[in-house]
Parts: sequence; C-alpha cells; structure tokens
Amino acid sequence: MSAKKLLSNLPASPGVYLFKNKAGEVLYVGKAINLKNRVSSYFAKNIISGKTAKLIREIHAVDFIKVTSELEALLLEAHLIHRDQPFFNSALKDDKHPLYIKITTYDEYPRIFMTRRENDGKSLYFGPFPESRTVRRVLKFLRRIFPYDTQNIIGKKACFWSHINLCNPCPSIVQQLRQPLQKQERGRYRKNIRRLVAILSRKSDKVKMDLQKEMDKLSKEEKFEEALGVRNQLRRIEYITGEYKNITGFLQNPNLAEEIYQQESVALTTFLESTFHFPHTISRIECFDASHTAMINPTVGMSTFINGESEKNFYRKFRIYGKVVDDLSFLEEALKRRFKHPEWGMPDLIVIDGGKQQVKRALQVINELGIKIPLVGLVKPFDNLVIPRQSELLTVKVSDIAALSLLQRVRDEAHRFAGAYHRILRSRNMLQSHHAS
Repeated sequence: MSAKKLLSNLPASPGVYLFKNKAGEVLYVGKAINLKNRVSSYFAKNIISGKTAKLIREIHAVDFIKVTSELEALLLEAHLIHRDQPFFNSALKDDKHPLYIKITTYDEYPRIFMTRRENDGKSLYFGPFPESRTVRRVLKFLRRIFPYDTQNIIGKKACFWSHINLCNPCPSIVQQLRQPLQKQERGRYRKNIRRLVAILSRKSDKVKMDLQKEMDKLSKEEKFEEALGVRNQLRRIEYITGEYKNITGFLQNPNLAEEIYQQESVALTTFLESTFHFPHTISRIECFDASHTAMINPTVGMSTFINGESEKNFYRKFRIYGKVVDDLSFLEEALKRRFKHPEWGMPDLIVIDGGKQQVKRALQVINELGIKIPLVGLVKPFDNLVIPRQSELLTVKVSDIAALSLLQRVRDEAHRFAGAYHRILRSRNMLQSHHAS
C-alpha cells in the first residue's frame, strides 16, 4: 500500500499508532503527540537501510487510537507492547520482573523510587508496570507537581534536585531550621507525599478539590505568589489525570477521545447558558493571543476548535504591521483582518487571552464590524472568565472543570501558535542583521 494512502486518515492529535503486516500482525507500536507528523516521518526518503527501513517494507496497514494527553499515549503504548509483543519493539521490552513505585511512608521524610520486589510490609507499592520507561515517565510527571526527596541520607546541604525544584522543601534544609518553622516545612513535605499517594490511588478529584480550596484561601489572604504556585499544581494535575483512566477504554471504544472532547464542549455550552444565558450551542471556538519581544516582531495567533477538538487547518497567524505598539492594538489589527474573511467560516465563540482591557478592545472591534458573536476573555493567573453582560464586564470563576479544560486548551494552542510564529520572525531578523554586519 502506498505511503500516501497509509497516511491519509491520520489525525494531527495525540495517540498511539500500530504498524501491521499483511497477516494483520502488529509489527510495531508507538506513541505520538501528533500522529500524522510522527507516522509521516517514517516514510522520509532518507531512510534507506537498517531496522526502520526493514519495518517500513513490511507495513501493510496503520491503525491508530486517539487519546487526550501525552501521558495517556505513553501508558497505552506500554499496554499494547506488553499485550502484542511486536517484533520491532524489542528495544522497549523489559523481560525482567515488573516494576513498582515504592513509597517509604515510615520515614520521617518519605522517599519514592522504583523497585522490582514488594518486600517491605511497611511501604506503599503501586503497580506493577510493564517496563521501566513507563515508571520513569510517570514519576517524572508527578515529581514536577509534588517534589520529593530520593536521598538515602539527609545531609547538611541542599541536595542537587532542590536546585531544580524537584525536591521542595528539601529535607536536608528543613533539618537545619529552628522550630516551629522546621515542623511547618516538614508538614509541607509530607503533604506533598499524601497528595501524590492520593493521585496514584486514583483519588485525584479529592486532591484537586483540596488544592482549589487552598488556592482560594491564599488568594483571599492576598498571598498571590503562593496561590499561583498552587494554581500551577492544579493545572498540572488536570493535565495528567488522564493517566488514571482505564486505558483499555481506548481499546474498547476507538471514539473515546472524541467523546471526551465532545463532553468538554457540551460542558462549556451548559456553563455559559446557565450562568450567562448565551443564546446558542458553542461548537466552533476561535481564540486570539499576541506574542512579541519588547514589542518587536509582534504576531497574533488564532487557534480553532470544533466540538472540543483542535482543527489546525483553520489556525491562522497574523504578522502585525501597525505602528502603535501595544497588545491592544495588535489584537485589534488581527481581529479586523480575520473578519475580512467570512469564507474561513464563523465561530460560535471568540476567546481572548487577556482581561478586561483586552475584552473591551475586542468588543469595540466586533461591534464596529457589526459582528454578533459571543466573546469572553480568559485571564491569568487563575484562569477566570471575563464576560460582557449588558454594560459591564464581569470576572467569574469557571466552576466546571471540563469547561475550563477546553478553554485552557484553546488558549494554550493560540499561545503556542503565536509564539512559534514570533520566534520564526525573530530568527529571520537576527539572521538578516548578522549578514548585514
């Protein structure tokens, strides 16, 4: 079968791909953030020999399973490799005893590491995992959210990992503190471990609720820097929650990812309708975000989501040419240029990455153009919505996690797209300056 035919149905989304031979046997299983790009790379013309070339010659079909996050793809890949034992995945196989995550809860400062034996009745174990790579990736994701110690002995100086915020608070530093600060920091360390255990025990919803309450409390006390740290933990947990879905669900239901995206879209529509009486179903969303370096090489990126899923064919990037140098004028120029193209289709909702000032300017633009499309802003640091209501702009918290997840993905894609284009322009200008000199 031709490469073009094999690649024709692949989506540009996260998932797992399976290469099969004529007999339907699985030759190779891999994961990807972008299925279409990753699988296409196998058919590059410069691959003429070696293991990959042999694999490509035997490929007769490409199956894929879409998922909703990188970590889901990672675990599903491991599951399929363990189940199907593909010949070309031999480098990924782990023929030793399966691995566990071990937590030494009896220690004053519990430690977390990998082990191949459940040989300690006092510790907690999670697993087994089919291969070491999966365990390492799981721990890597979790440690970024809830830092912990891996040292066998507590020293008198901060450990290496504390310098990159992967051991925080560091027990070696905590032990040097005086009471009651030592007790307070030890409690903060153990709280990290308790929350990590809860996530591994599939109780992430409880952790998210606790973090939300803690963030609200810190915000009310005007401890905004600490509140922002908790917010970042909350967002990362929402990202990795997918890991603890039953990954066989993606095998039993090939449309599971689409259903999750659809549920997010429905949740957002329901939230907006019930809270602000938005007039119609939110199917297509367009989000705008500006990117620049000290107002130089400004760009605006537009992401497009339909039924909760990114549609990259409808993404647009705008190089800003206006003379006025501020984010509001960048946004205004991009919106005016975008709505000169009704042939691109029209959104049901416009999302602006920004607060009241950005929303106010965007409203002025679409009102001048005679466009009647609902518009909201997603404002940092706590991802609250700015929504126009009659003659005022209201800032509200999005209480529905699924609705917020969709808004965040739409915003993050616009941010990524604008930033990528800005970096291209900046590199071009630097190259031109170098040649000129």
